[in-house]
Amino acid sequence: MDSSTLPSSSSGRIPRLAGCLLLLGLVTWAVGAWFILAVHPEMRFASAAAQRKLDYARKLTTEKGAKSVIYGGSSCAFSINGQELLEKYGLPVANLGMMAGLGARINTLFALQAVQRGDNLLIALEPSLLTDPIEPVGLEMQFSLRTGHSEWMLKPQLGQPGVSLLSAGLLVRPGGYQLLTLAGKILMRQPLYRYRIEEVQASGWQQTPVKMEISGPPGHRIHLSDDAKRFLQALSAQCRERGVRLAYVLPWGYCPAEQVATFRRENAEFLLEVSQWVEVLKDPLLGAYSVREEFADTSWHLNGPGSARRCEVLANQIKSWQPWTREELQSLSQSTAYLVPEVPSKEASSRAMASTSSRGEGSPVLGR
Repeated sequence: MDSSTLPSSSSGRIPRLAGCLLLLGLVTWAVGAWFILAVHPEMRFASAAAQRKLDYARKLTTEKGAKSVIYGGSSCAFSINGQELLEKYGLPVANLGMMAGLGARINTLFALQAVQRGDNLLIALEPSLLTDPIEPVGLEMQFSLRTGHSEWMLKPQLGQPGVSLLSAGLLVRPGGYQLLTLAGKILMRQPLYRYRIEEVQASGWQQTPVKMEISGPPGHRIHLSDDAKRFLQALSAQCRERGVRLAYVLPWGYCPAEQVATFRRENAEFLLEVSQWVEVLKDPLLGAYSVREEFADTSWHLNGPGSARRCEVLANQIKSWQPWTREELQSLSQSTAYLVPEVPSKEASSRAMASTSSRGEGSPVLGR
């Protein structure tokens, strides 16, 4: 064989090999994207829960007019029972809480779909979503595509830049954590996802029969990230333009009694920063709740009795609409002088309710 033909043969194989590898990569990406968007149990649950929550919010708008929309991560989903707030307190409240993995940006854009002029919008994002940088992650892109809102990630929104098409493509593929978690559950013969859509009520309130050992308090940094400052500034401006009243309400997290004072001081310091951008409605517990029996599977997930107590406080917050002053939060962050004393078990909730009621937070109509 003429040796002069060898280089030509080798050079022909290299482009073919590169083409095969490229094709394999594209097929792998397409299969991964299809799996995430159409099959993955977490995404199927999230999109079904999202539709259920939006349907209830639209129903409230049609039947009741002005309403309150509260949103955040799963702490909100598990804490706020819209049906109870309507039937017991006469307050139309839509629970648009989803999951912390969707971040501040996507959770907020999702909730804004349900807001109309004259509504209240209550931010109940977990503090870490505002103290950590707001950066795009796979779950955000996947949820946006699954629900038909790719613009939430591709376009600049709420003071945050959009992502490129290349970045979006990389984000939509399944991440290593998603694959490993799913593989582990298959190997251990566990349910592929802990939660079921049947556990999400029509009002958006979610519960679970799962009970797990939890520890607390749920930690977070104190200071807002620069991203969060831009985010809150942009959200506040958008709500003013749309005629929507905006406030932040602190989620309740499990906190052992001996750590309550410290946790509440840290929360007050965090709220002091938030109050620079939006009103912060008064919460007599400052986010620290010590009744372990009223949490389910995480230190953010209240069970039925815990949710009932949280809803009573939220009803008072909406009716009275009393924001903390910066002076009050400054004092709370530096001393225990104004902290609600901790009392044992079931008495804690009653004392908190009495403390709230003593401030005159009992108007029978939706605070406007």
